[in-house]
Amino acid sequence: VAAFYQYFKIRRWKGFRVWSTDGSGFRLPDEESLGDAFGWHGNQHYRVPSARMLVCYDLLNQLVTALQFHTRNTAEVVVAQRSIGQIPQDVLMVYDRGFASHIIPFLHQYFGSNCIVRQPLGRSHTVKAFVLSGKNQQIVKEPLQIRAKKVLVELGICLDPNPTITYRLIRITLPNGEVEVLLTTLLDKKKFHWPHFGEIYRKRWGIESCFFVIKSFLQLFNFSAYTVNNCWQDIYSHFILYNLQTALHQPLQKNIRKINAGRQHDYKPNRNISAGLLKRFVVKFCLRPVEELQAYLTDYYRQILQTLEPERPGKNKERRRILRGTERHNHEKNYCRAF
Repeated sequence: VAAFYQYFKIRRWKGFRVWSTDGSGFRLPDEESLGDAFGWHGNQHYRVPSARMLVCYDLLNQLVTALQFHTRNTAEVVVAQRSIGQIPQDVLMVYDRGFASHIIPFLHQYFGSNCIVRQPLGRSHTVKAFVLSGKNQQIVKEPLQIRAKKVLVELGICLDPNPTITYRLIRITLPNGEVEVLLTTLLDKKKFHWPHFGEIYRKRWGIESCFFVIKSFLQLFNFSAYTVNNCWQDIYSHFILYNLQTALHQPLQKNIRKINAGRQHDYKPNRNISAGLLKRFVVKFCLRPVEELQAYLTDYYRQILQTLEPERPGKNKERRRILRGTERHNHEKNYCRAF
């Protein structure tokens, strides 16, 4: 990750790297040792090895920047709160409404970083009053609640006798007329205009797409072994492969922009096909001399440009609720993957 930021020209918004964090769960092979190492999930009838992961993702550069694992007994918002102190100050974090509280924006202000948090409309009287007021934005200063102060003290934060928090509420009106509210620690109204926040928050969907690629295309749940160390190796290899795809796609951006100029939709590299190609090429990338890599890269890029897939922003078709099993990314296999 550090090498990517050092050697590539990265995309920013108003000088910020825009990150998001979200969690997802996964099952492991039904082995006692894996349950003891990763954690268990079950009911009164049965239990299975299972764990959750909290991922930090660079939305503009499509890069997994951090990865933490925890049991299902620990809430992902608790894990997120403990890691805010490690977030660089030039990062703008984007959170879904599952992370809505005064604790997260207070911690960002305390450590010098910034955030955007989507708010449930019925979460607090302040949000309800803001929605009814019809204002597009509003600066709010209010005292911290007892529960928030208790959590902050447990995290080792030194508080004033009567701590307060100052934040900014922003109204976002969706195309269907529905209203959403965003909370941000970016208080400068002149530098950070309120209409831009809706587009920034929409980019948070990138982390959901990242989960889909890693679980479906890269098949996170198809473990090649049943020992603790090998399962860790399998898990991290999927995220390394995802970041390797992102790094290899960077030199193609100029070519892709030329292709998009003559098409109705913008196109992007197909990560499913890219993963299949890398299975053949990645060992050569690591072991072959540098002089031989050019031929492999030329062939790889040729196939990537031939298999681009379209991006369709602004999709408004209503999503149907489909009843299906919880392990929809689990695929039975009759081989042990060497990759």
